[in-house]
Amino acid sequence: MHLLLAGEALLALAQTARIPSEGGLSIGRLAVLVGLGLAALVLVLVAVRRPRWADAVESSTAALPALSVVTLVCSLALFLLRYLDPAASAAVYARLAPGLVFLILAGVELLLFILVSRNGISLAGVRARRGAYLLGLPVFITLLLLVGFIAMTRIGVAPDVAYWGEPGVPILGWHAVLAALVGLILLSPPLSRDSGRQGRLRVLGVAGGVWLLGFGLWMSVPVGVLQNSFYAPISPPAFVPYPYSDAGFYDYLSQSVLIGTRYVGQIPPRPLYVVFLTVLHLIFEQNYAEILAAQTAVLALLPVCLFLLGRALHSTAAGVMAALLAISRELVSLWVSSSLRVANSKMLTTDLPTTLGVVAVCLVVLGWFKQRDRLSAVLAGGSFGLLLLLRTQSAAILLPVVLLALIAQRHQVGPKRSLNTSSFLLSALLTVLPWLIHNWGMTGQIVFDDPQQMAVIYSQYSFTENLDISRFDPSSDSLTRSLLQFATQNPVYVATFVANHFFNTLIGAVLALPMIERFAGLAAPVNLYWADWNGSLTWYNLALVILYLAVIAVGIGASYRKFRWAGLLPLAFSLGYAASNGISRFSSWRYNLPADWIAYFYLSIGAAELFATLLNLLRLQTSADPARETEPQFTAGSRQRAWALAPCMAAFVLLGCLPWLAERSFAPRYDESASTVISRLEEQGITRPDIDSFLSVTGATVEGGLLLYPRFYRRDLGLASEHPWPAYAVRPFPRVGFVLLNSSALQVVLPTRDPPNLVHGADAYVLACERSDYLEVRYIALWADDVHYRSEAELTPCDEPMPQSR
Repeated sequence: MHLLLAGEALLALAQTARIPSEGGLSIGRLAVLVGLGLAALVLVLVAVRRPRWADAVESSTAALPALSVVTLVCSLALFLLRYLDPAASAAVYARLAPGLVFLILAGVELLLFILVSRNGISLAGVRARRGAYLLGLPVFITLLLLVGFIAMTRIGVAPDVAYWGEPGVPILGWHAVLAALVGLILLSPPLSRDSGRQGRLRVLGVAGGVWLLGFGLWMSVPVGVLQNSFYAPISPPAFVPYPYSDAGFYDYLSQSVLIGTRYVGQIPPRPLYVVFLTVLHLIFEQNYAEILAAQTAVLALLPVCLFLLGRALHSTAAGVMAALLAISRELVSLWVSSSLRVANSKMLTTDLPTTLGVVAVCLVVLGWFKQRDRLSAVLAGGSFGLLLLLRTQSAAILLPVVLLALIAQRHQVGPKRSLNTSSFLLSALLTVLPWLIHNWGMTGQIVFDDPQQMAVIYSQYSFTENLDISRFDPSSDSLTRSLLQFATQNPVYVATFVANHFFNTLIGAVLALPMIERFAGLAAPVNLYWADWNGSLTWYNLALVILYLAVIAVGIGASYRKFRWAGLLPLAFSLGYAASNGISRFSSWRYNLPADWIAYFYLSIGAAELFATLLNLLRLQTSADPARETEPQFTAGSRQRAWALAPCMAAFVLLGCLPWLAERSFAPRYDESASTVISRLEEQGITRPDIDSFLSVTGATVEGGLLLYPRFYRRDLGLASEHPWPAYAVRPFPRVGFVLLNSSALQVVLPTRDPPNLVHGADAYVLACERSDYLEVRYIALWADDVHYRSEAELTPCDEPMPQSR
């Protein structure tokens, strides 16, 4: 052993000596050479004639901690020298790298040598864990067959003409290494003990630490990074990243509740999220910095849920690794949000909240699978119903979960198995029933979602004109009938695009793991290599993917080994959501988020299992006990919980009523009658004859409402998105665009050469001209700070162009 280390020291010495020098040998490099030479000499002497102090050092209780610290410090120093400031530290790195690599190798080798010398090797400990590997072997073979199938057919990587995008944001390699290191440390005794009262307190502390770490790191990224399709580039007059696109849509729907216009008279998609935003606006009004901070605080529960789920299925180490990887991925998403389209915690979109919902509900359903009583089934069903109110397409998860429940409870005798499953389904139905009744009252049909959302899916089931929602008429067209008709007429075509998006979602999950790509340094911009992915991998990344699949397979095997079918619950949730992506003909980037966490989750369990096997091999006890979970015993205490069934169901029904109750909780804020608006305008000094003269021209109108998202653009500038809101489209004159929210979300343009002081969230009343897709303002009065802005000294009639647009 010591001769091997001496040879490594001499090799490091030779590599250091071969580095070209400028003006002779520096004192620093001479010191490194002398140190390596002395290390080699001492190691040779220890190997030839072992002194007593060598035995004393190796048997010391401080030997292992000291070696661990030295190895970690040297690894950190090597990494920072290479990547903290590569240009400035290149020369120092080249000279110190051989010596540091030697110290790292020597530390690892001596750690293993001392552990084996003290404890020996326990093959029995490895055999005790072989079940995870035996169960993971068929999973790994299946995954390899899928890789071959995708490589031959290109299903999952061949772009679909209807919709296609890039993979989601990946985890950085050095973040993954840190997570693995933390997991290994947590598996070592005494940190691996988490049973008893102290253990429960420790778990609570770890969960709190995970939340604080996630919230703190995510909040450390400034709001100014929000300059993509969901937040238009920050512009005057307010220089605030107001929401836009889908984020703006959800935001003004929530604000419409507060002004009493009931989701602007339509069925809102994602009603539970809209209610969530309504509450945030009710508390923080129009302060988007505080709204985003509050949303981030809630979304920081995602890594906490992953920690609890990983701990439940394997160990604290597995849960912490999964949580750290989730924190890392979101942090990278925030870093690149100005350079690439993403959906993250600082955006008012439902993709990350849905991810949190999927993981949280999976955790609750796991509790049902473990307890197997009716109350747990009701809790799981009600939680699933709330998930449906958050994102309707989560309904695709229902089938695999119910099948898994029936399989997992197959040993239960009598009607108990079907009774629990029926309680789950009934609770889910009762939770969404109030919303179905609400929508039936509005449309006369049993519909769950906004007709525009159904129109999008309708448009996807065609050969051309995809995403053209104008072809769907909710009053006469049946979404289910049209989809089934198209599928039966074109079964191969439909099966191909469903499979394509299904596998693309799963491929995106694997590509969210670190790949071998150029890394310019810690201070350099993130390498956006995934944005231009063409569906192929280099040989070394393909080898890395195969390694990932092997570890994931071990993770699935370990979960199944401990909890049998319940260990596959996360996989069922992910596959169900991936199937919904295939059915809706959407996948990639933000659409994958509620499903693609599964790869790094099972990777964390697999890594923890591998680490635990290594520690068992070295006779170090771990908490990752491979023993199967025992079947729950139904005691008198279990029967006593039955009294809570009715209150629990009632609570979920009340939660399901929230979107309906919210829209009826606020009185209308604006009287939109022309006479009322005219009287408010007269209060600002504009005369009634001027108003009547202006309104006498065809196309002239008067409107009042809530002014939202004012943005100023110069001539021939605007948002460059494919389908911009009319208020922000490129136009040949300078103007301010904004949304005027009343019983509709009106797109408004105010021609002006200079940015006026239009206050977001103000009560606004306008005289305007109706254009093809927007209102052009002639006069506007604001009631935010008792200020008003008049576009011209005299009202320009609607049949004449504004002076600014001439």
